Amino acid sequence: MSARGVVAALSLTLVPALGRAEENPAGLARAANAGGDHGFLTSHAETLPAGSFSLNIYEIIVFGFSAGLTDRLSLSLTMTPPVASPPEWVGLHAKYVVHRSDRTVVAARLTNLDFSSWGDDGYRGGLYTLGPGVAVDRFLGDAGRFSVHAGMSLHAGALVGSVSDRKGWAGLLALEAGATLRTTDWLDVMVEGQGAVTAAEGGLFRIAPYGLVTYGVRFYSDFVAADVALARPVGDVDLGWLALGLPYLGLSVRF
Repeated sequence: MSARGVVAALSLTLVPALGRAEENPAGLARAANAGGDHGFLTSHAETLPAGSFSLNIYEIIVFGFSAGLTDRLSLSLTMTPPVASPPEWVGLHAKYVVHRSDRTVVAARLTNLDFSSWGDDGYRGGLYTLGPGVAVDRFLGDAGRFSVHAGMSLHAGALVGSVSDRKGWAGLLALEAGATLRTTDWLDVMVEGQGAVTAAEGGLFRIAPYGLVTYGVRFYSDFVAADVALARPVGDVDLGWLALGLPYLGLSVRF
């Protein structure tokens, strides 16, 4: 067979296979949505494609950068900008897909969260945690236009206070769940909720008195995704005329 014939045969073999990878619901959502690896404020099970990067901006006060190292592994850095002081919040996040099928994605996660407090007198203390987690995405319906997402992360770490010399440990079991309806090829309707179970030194566990529900829409393409939503704290919170929630804007750019 001539060289031209070999190339033609390979093309006929590979092109359909590549097409099938993106025609299933999970593959299509990953390829077509620049923000498909996360919700408004939560992380989905899906990762970025290998060799791709994304810049995420949340409310112009939190910035994130993610990289798809392989087809299954991605790393993320999220932080508040160090404008007047060092970053007060820094998160390092590794996510590895352990199972991926046409309709289901399951990932294991490892997260490091650092919360620091700074004042006029310098560093005041903070909370520094490291813990594992798991996330699941499931696509439903004939075309997979409806999907549900759930995740759980266990965080434990040191509680430090340089001003009052407080020391100890704290733990957090973070729970999240959400749903997405793909109404068109460029618009998603999304809702998600977050809650937690906390623990402190002495072994006292309790459900956190507050949670967060975020709902809205996402305009997306394979290059950029823009979120317009309302974030509604749940619990003993008086929002007054903002009873429907606080305005939330997010932007993701994949390159």
